[in-house]
Amino acid sequence: QQVLAQSVDTSKVKALINIAYAWERIDPTKGLPYSQQAIGLAQEINYEKGLGDAYYAAGYLYHLKDDHPKAEKLYSQAVSVYQDINDEKKLSECYGRLGHLYTLRAEYQRSLEIYEKALEITKRTKDNRILGNPKKPFNS
Repeated sequence: QQVLAQSVDTSKVKALINIAYAWERIDPTKGLPYSQQAIGLAQEINYEKGLGDAYYAAGYLYHLKDDHPKAEKLYSQAVSVYQDINDEKKLSECYGRLGHLYTLRAEYQRSLEIYEKALEITKRTKDNRILGNPKKPFNS
């Protein structure tokens, strides 16, 4: 709370994102205002990494609520930011979430294409943690 009350910097963006995630298993709807605040603040202070992470968090919360159109839009915004800042690990994670989303919507060809992008990055970076548990795609 102290960070939220006193800070208008990257720490506050990170704290807001962490609070948003804290609601993921309890009530994703209650986490959304925190992710939206993080988006606004990250834009205000020009914190690109935080903006990508906030879009991703908001997308994930909408994903949990089965609001696939909003989740897809936010994940796509995160992809754009991660591409701009060349954050391959987060880009691959985001592709994984999008792939899972498309699978849920029975868009299998689209899902396969996105998963292949994630796999390509994983091979290039040798970061196998991105692949996650096959029974629980991308730790969803």
